[in-house]
Amino acid sequence: MIKRLKRRFILVNMTIVTTIVACLFAIVCIFTVNSQKEQNLKYLELSIMRSEHADSIIGQAPPINVPDIEGEGFDMPPIYTFLVFVDKNGKVTKLEGGGEIVKQDFIKAIVSEAFENEDYYGEVDDGRLMYLMKETRGGSIISFASTEPSDEYVSSTILLFLFLCLGSLVLFFIISERLAHYAVMPVKKAWENQKQFVADVSHDLKTPLTVILANNDIINSHSEENVSSQQKWLDSTCEEALKMKALVTQMLDLAKSENAVSMAVAPLNLSELTEREILHLEPIAFEKQIAICSSISPGVTVNTNEEAFLRIVQTLLDNAIKYSKKGKKIRVSLAGDRQRVYLYVNNSSYIEEEKLSHVFERFWREDSSRSDDSHGLGLAIAKNLANSLNGDLTVKSNPVEGTTFMLTLKRR
Repeated sequence: MIKRLKRRFILVNMTIVTTIVACLFAIVCIFTVNSQKEQNLKYLELSIMRSEHADSIIGQAPPINVPDIEGEGFDMPPIYTFLVFVDKNGKVTKLEGGGEIVKQDFIKAIVSEAFENEDYYGEVDDGRLMYLMKETRGGSIISFASTEPSDEYVSSTILLFLFLCLGSLVLFFIISERLAHYAVMPVKKAWENQKQFVADVSHDLKTPLTVILANNDIINSHSEENVSSQQKWLDSTCEEALKMKALVTQMLDLAKSENAVSMAVAPLNLSELTEREILHLEPIAFEKQIAICSSISPGVTVNTNEEAFLRIVQTLLDNAIKYSKKGKKIRVSLAGDRQRVYLYVNNSSYIEEEKLSHVFERFWREDSSRSDDSHGLGLAIAKNLANSLNGDLTVKSNPVEGTTFMLTLKRR
């Protein structure tokens, strides 16, 4: 799927780029041809204006302004031209500039073809010559020139731009391939996380299901015994079923927290809510000989969702109790300023730097042995809930101070 997505990304990019380059190529071709056509007209007209009969042209336009080259007058057009003078009866009366190079039969043929075109400008001799015709009082003046220099210029310009376009397409393809690699990285990561999620869920469900099926086999093999003698197998089945229920509940909570865009909020006294949650979990901490030391600023009020906030506090305190060492302290502090509210939960455990980035991932636990009943979804749910509350949940850890989770909420 990732490869198909990458190929589709490259295909879309290259289609767009190729379309743009093709349009630019067409524009350059059209502009080059038209520009050269105008230049040829200027050269042909200039050659006519230089003739001794130029003043006899009917409706003569103002002289053409041709820029000087290095301060000298533009005496001769840069292409070879020759003039043919024709009377009103269509008879060639004079040839200027052709000399002995141009044969009379050829002159008559191209003049005849020029008159047949019925256009003042065009091409004759199968496109090898271009001409410009001007009417005079005694007939017409036709200026002829070879199209070869013009065609070579147009061809070289178009060919150069074609190579530039092809080079650009190759460069854009390489860039698109690299961009596709970076563009699909989040998708690839999400896809790998999804596969890992399925694998972790399957792992956590496999053990309870195996135990339940084994218990049922044992009970079925002793069907003649009474219920009381099979009580331990029934209790084991019930315990594993409760584990499965807890896992499914956490998975539903995770999906709910990930899809939560916004939550209903109300003004809440976070100081009272945090102290109440600490009181609820103090007996569990006492059993593990762990003390909870709190520093709660009074009257910290924020517009937020009560259920989501309590779930985050409960998760952070439960996580701190689970991983704190016996006889150590858990420190909880709540404070705020005009813009934000900060909740800190610190425990004595230390998380290595390479593991710290995985703390909020689904099904990740610091203890990879998976011997406890947790499924590694609590902190992932808390992180999603913090984002839904327009806040943030971060963590830092060092060997001296232990691990500290910080919940930041914006005052609305």
